[in-house]
Amino acid sequence: MCNSGYVLASRHEAFTLAEPVHNGPTSEAWLEAARQHGAAIVTSICEIRYRRVSSAR
Repeated sequence: MCNSGYVLASRHEAFTLAEPVHNGPTSEAWLEAARQHGAAIVTSICEIRYRRVSSAR
């Protein structure tokens, strides 16, 4: 996952690095960059949703 790295040391670390996909800082930055360059960005992110962490793709 590009916002956190692919290896996490603990569940706590995953929660610390996870962020919402739809309005999180990483997603917002990617959306702005994609708009500016007329591009699509395909990646994964350490997502937090409903107090659970998952890998959003």
